Amino acid sequence: MLRQQRKGIFLECEAGETNVTQTLIAWGILAALVLTALALTWAVRRNLHQTEKTRAALLKRLLDMRLSGLMQVMGIDPRGYLSQVTVVDVERQLRACRGCPHQYRCAGDLSRAADETRFTYCPVYSSLSTTRDLLTAA
Repeated sequence: MLRQQRKGIFLECEAGETNVTQTLIAWGILAALVLTALALTWAVRRNLHQTEKTRAALLKRLLDMRLSGLMQVMGIDPRGYLSQVTVVDVERQLRACRGCPHQYRCAGDLSRAADETRFTYCPVYSSLSTTRDLLTAA
């Protein structure tokens, strides 16, 4: 026999009896948790995909610039570099390379496969050197 009394918005039942309201609330909470987990999983996957697209675009831009030649002289793998350096720092270095007043000197040194110590005039040389040291230490 189901004997219920109203207390606020909940129904109180005798021991052993099933309360439909409590069951519906429990299923609702479970559904909300499952939907939240799915939404978080989707957001993380979308973020990872966007990061891969951004890094691929950066790699293409990097390989089209003289900076990649300097990285080759210094023994830095562009893909490893992009996986360890923040996008903000990469963008800053690309801008510095593009706006460098030593473009012709750099092109000449790269064509002669000069020693990396000849590139001390480069505005990104010191940061690339630091990055290389961090990459080899890791």
